Amino acid sequence: MGPLGAIMLKQVRDAMRRHPWFYRALRFVWVPPHRIYQHLYFDDIIDVEIEPGVSIKLECHGEFVENELFWRGFAGSWESKSLKLWTELAKSADYIVDIGANTGVYALIAKALNPAAQVMALEPSKRVLTKLHRNIALNNLAITTVERAASDKSGEATFFDFPTDHQYTASLERGLNGSPLGQVKVQTMDEILAIHGFDRLDLAKIDVELHEPAVLRGMRQTLETWRPTLLIEVLNDDVEEGIRDAIDGLGYQMISVECDDTDPTGDGRNMLICQPRVLELLSLAPTH
Repeated sequence: MGPLGAIMLKQVRDAMRRHPWFYRALRFVWVPPHRIYQHLYFDDIIDVEIEPGVSIKLECHGEFVENELFWRGFAGSWESKSLKLWTELAKSADYIVDIGANTGVYALIAKALNPAAQVMALEPSKRVLTKLHRNIALNNLAITTVERAASDKSGEATFFDFPTDHQYTASLERGLNGSPLGQVKVQTMDEILAIHGFDRLDLAKIDVELHEPAVLRGMRQTLETWRPTLLIEVLNDDVEEGIRDAIDGLGYQMISVECDDTDPTGDGRNMLICQPRVLELLSLAPTH
């Protein structure tokens, strides 16, 4: 396709974003393969069924995650095994935290499944936090939001971000090619939990783009006292080694959770970190 054809195709695609009814009708009769639907974005509110009788609403503005959930459904492609594990774990947890919440998918799922649970979502990017707040309001759910980045210290830190409307790889770490676009407030999870009245922690999702070991170091007291179950993104071997050091001596076991083929970064994996009794309940075996 030449430059003129590419421009015309983009114009058609941009025009179609304003007509979500077309994509809903298309999905009713045919779900295109990923190589096609990854380009079929639209602006609307979508319903995502988690299980019979339980669903969440999400704003959809052309972001990767919402597009995957629309076309393939809950646990249909994006982080499918992680979502299924999270669903089971959230049902029996009383205190749940989504660290690096982005638009809040994991936090919303937890609260929708377990309305009695105390759920907190941390997101340091102000523009992304605004989308998170809108999603919470759409679902009329009581979720505590904190405009902070979790770390192993409290104060301010450089935030490596991208000059786009939305992002999934902003970080306190320099290694993901973001630009230093400002300072964000950072705080340890031990402090954040105490400030917001969390008596304990049962379950946490941590997705902070290479900064996971620092988050764990900043919640060591919580880990020692409550041994919460953790679902953590691991982008490379150095991060995994840092995580193992941070939980050393606490009786945790780790299992790899296979990531989906549509991961936009092309690498990384999620890991479930929990006590042996949790593995027994989930009928999972640890890795060594």
